[in-house]
Amino acid sequence: MPGFLRIGDEGARVRARGTLVFCAEWFHATHLLVSARSTTPVTVHVSRRSFFGKTTSYGSMAVTPEETAFKLEIPPGGFDSGIEELIFETEPRGLSARIRWVELVDEAEFAPVK
Repeated sequence: MPGFLRIGDEGARVRARGTLVFCAEWFHATHLLVSARSTTPVTVHVSRRSFFGKTTSYGSMAVTPEETAFKLEIPPGGFDSGIEELIFETEPRGLSARIRWVELVDEAEFAPVK
């Protein structure tokens, strides 16, 4: 996780810019859930970069000292299966935020297969 500093088993700290790269086996997600906090209020911008380099913004989180679970909406076409990269950028860039967990959620309703 480039740009992250691991904090035991309780998460990782991101300062300026951190990325999380993984392989997704499911082709669709509607939301990204993130649990975060910081010692000083900081804005964390979250985006996704595809294997082909296209970047999609998932929005921003106003992170405070109180741990908060954020639910960011993934725009249509903003997630796919395969190699994925989530990008977390802090503003101001000198401040950091603690990311405790990240979860992709698919709340879409699909027609049953016949």
